[in-house]
Amino acid sequence: MDAVQTLSQVFGYKAFRPGQEEIIRQIMSGRDLLAIMPTGAGKSLCFQIPALMMSGITIVVSPLISLMKNHVAALKANGVPAAYINSSLTEKQIQLALSRAAAGQYKIIYAAPERLNTYSFRQAVLRQNISMVVVDEAHCVSMWGHEFRPEYRRIPDFIHSLPRRPVCCAFTATATKEVRSDILESLELHDPHVATFGFDRPNLYYEVIQPRDKEDALLHILREAKGASGIIYCLSRRDVEDICDMLNHNGLSATRYHAGLSDQEKSLNQDDFQFDRKKIMVATNAFGMGIDKSNVRFVIHHSLPLSLEAYYQEAGRAGRDGLPARCILLFSGSDRYRAEGLLNSSQSNPNLTEEENELIRERNRARFEKMIQYCLTWHCLRATVLQYFGEKPGTRCSGCSNCLGTAYPGMAVKKVRQGAAPRKTAAARPDPFSHLVATSPFSRDILYTASSIPKKEKKIRTVADAPQPQEKSSVTDMPVVDDPLYQALVEARSVLAGRINMPPYIICSDAVLFDLYARMPRTPAELEGIPGLSPAKIRSYGKTFLGVIQEQTEKDPSCENIPDTAFWSDSEKNMVREMLKNQESVYSISQKLARPLLSTAALCRKIQRSLRQLPAGAGTTSRPWNARDINWLKTLAQKDMDVRDIARQMGRTREDVQEKLRALQPE
Repeated sequence: MDAVQTLSQVFGYKAFRPGQEEIIRQIMSGRDLLAIMPTGAGKSLCFQIPALMMSGITIVVSPLISLMKNHVAALKANGVPAAYINSSLTEKQIQLALSRAAAGQYKIIYAAPERLNTYSFRQAVLRQNISMVVVDEAHCVSMWGHEFRPEYRRIPDFIHSLPRRPVCCAFTATATKEVRSDILESLELHDPHVATFGFDRPNLYYEVIQPRDKEDALLHILREAKGASGIIYCLSRRDVEDICDMLNHNGLSATRYHAGLSDQEKSLNQDDFQFDRKKIMVATNAFGMGIDKSNVRFVIHHSLPLSLEAYYQEAGRAGRDGLPARCILLFSGSDRYRAEGLLNSSQSNPNLTEEENELIRERNRARFEKMIQYCLTWHCLRATVLQYFGEKPGTRCSGCSNCLGTAYPGMAVKKVRQGAAPRKTAAARPDPFSHLVATSPFSRDILYTASSIPKKEKKIRTVADAPQPQEKSSVTDMPVVDDPLYQALVEARSVLAGRINMPPYIICSDAVLFDLYARMPRTPAELEGIPGLSPAKIRSYGKTFLGVIQEQTEKDPSCENIPDTAFWSDSEKNMVREMLKNQESVYSISQKLARPLLSTAALCRKIQRSLRQLPAGAGTTSRPWNARDINWLKTLAQKDMDVRDIARQMGRTREDVQEKLRALQPE
């Protein structure tokens, strides 16, 4: 079985994202690997697919209990035998997992780094064929990184103890050039293939706001979010408590997380957030690393992070499903002094020398200055992040508040900057008018700029002065949340998740739900065309989703009405048709063609309906067969489908399908 077949049959995707297949090829060739991939780029698939294709067991090293639980739950949902071994299990559960590991019952085992060198773990795995060791969150091995963990330095000891050295792979989303070098050296990777995907997350909207009142601004943003799931980061435990209380007092569904809570309460609150029982998590930076919740639509920093690495990683917990999400930083001048006090009071690492500790403190201060520059810059926020990680940004990004000139997505208020000189240093005190601000921080009616406009031109600017929105896609496009069909699908997912006691996104992501809404499949065969629905999930949940769509259609036939799609050109329609056949998501199609999400969804639904209504023999024989078409044909043929149904599904003539099936039959 090749990588594409494994991807399709286990995880429900027909094709890899750019770069993924090359990583898998390198791993399968037996070469070590270091991959720097942004959150949401699909790094898990890059080691899970080879793990399933290799003959032995794969051990994934991760410091994150929540991530282990989520990944193992997702693997099991797709029919993959997997387990995790960490401190969240009882001693009896650990012994059971180790005995099953010793019996070779798992393909993938997740373990914390400190677990590797314990006697019981080594005895369980030493007799097994360990084909690969994967080091996740590999930046933790570097003392120059922002999350150094000394136990990561002992991973090579475990690898040396194995009878045969396996392939060793390291993955991280945040690593400067210096940290990358430290990873390569500390993990003792042999002639590794280094794959850098870049740090850009096109679906994330970056925003820095200097409100006059942070609490008012926060409430406004959350009410605009209309019940979406998100995280609010605070600097101190007291801030977490105060803001969580304030949100609940205002009728918002919020919970909290910080190091001062008991383990039991932290676990309960985290589960409430993961299972969507609470929509908002208010937390210190103790929360989030390894959280694989895919439907986080916003991350708000109420307090200033201490480095761009930390901000990039924390903000990157939004939009893991690839749909649009917002990363908002609320900044005030006093934030700097609070954060500096925290930096100055930080304790030394007992595992390092005094010279090393002092060097780290100096680098922490330098990193903090870069964070301040991010907050004050007039330049593109996305470019500022990319340049920090050594990446050359593209042109105007249209995905941050500086480039769009907006106070928040949906408000197109132009920044007028005549006479405004760019800031050269971050040492100067913040200019109270250095960003677009509002008379009422988020008023829809009146906004103004001050120091950026010459005195003779200063005037109140209203939304009426703003340019009209254009018919094009942007990262501020959000999936429909008020539509009855979409809400019914969300509710069905919640019910399914409750039955198996798993977070809803384990059943399927918001992106999959939106594709179900957009395409309105009617048969199990049509479900197979939706990316992210594996055969195992279709067997388990497909009947429920099809039933919801049928019920909503019978209840409200107007839900099938399709808005006018005449403004799409014929060539664009053909491109969309091909992308749907290649199992691209509706959101991905809208971004590639720079079209609004809802308009793209309407066209996709229309195309799906036309394919469903094709008469027998309709289609074309002019399109050549490629490997993906042939794999799709084989899959449909294995289901004993009628040739006419296969022809309709693939948009080809019956004769074309029959001819190809005959050619595929063994002589």
